Amino acid sequence: MKKIAIVFSFLCVVSAINATVPLKDIMADIEYGIEAGVNVSTIQGVSKQSSISGLMLGGTAKYQFSPNGHIESYLGLIQRGANDDGTKLKLNYLYLPVTLRYALPSSSSLNPFVYTGLYSAYLLSAKYDGDDIDSYVQRHDFGWTYGIGVSVPVNSTLLDVKLGYEMGLRGVYEVSNDWGYNRSLVLKGGLRF
Repeated sequence: MKKIAIVFSFLCVVSAINATVPLKDIMADIEYGIEAGVNVSTIQGVSKQSSISGLMLGGTAKYQFSPNGHIESYLGLIQRGANDDGTKLKLNYLYLPVTLRYALPSSSSLNPFVYTGLYSAYLLSAKYDGDDIDSYVQRHDFGWTYGIGVSVPVNSTLLDVKLGYEMGLRGVYEVSNDWGYNRSLVLKGGLRF
């Protein structure tokens, strides 16, 4: 019964939005693109762990709802983890952030912006010193993401460069009754078409 109520509520919201702004108009205003980057991540909250670097790659969609306001989303793969006294913990996730982006005033072709939002991530694999430890790590991670960036026109596309921080709000694994949380410093670039 609860699932039916959720689906019904979702359909009502979509219908209400479509009544005020036709869905085809919204879809025509969405910009798509690709993003890739690197992150330096660690697990905070359990023992002394140092950071490791990982890659990220995926597709983006951005909708402008006001002159300076945008909703942006990304679907891709991200590598996270930590270095535990020389032994690497590697976590690979399917990653989906949804952020609000605000374009700051600018008088040049460089268009600075700030962003903040939430992310959700689903664990695809977990390895500790090469051994599979999927059963010891929580499948779902979610957290807060925020940062700054700049958008630069390049021919008929836009180049975005972002520097951000991601803070997991759900423990991904437990050691001696202490939960470890993902923390990542992210640098990424992307092209929007």
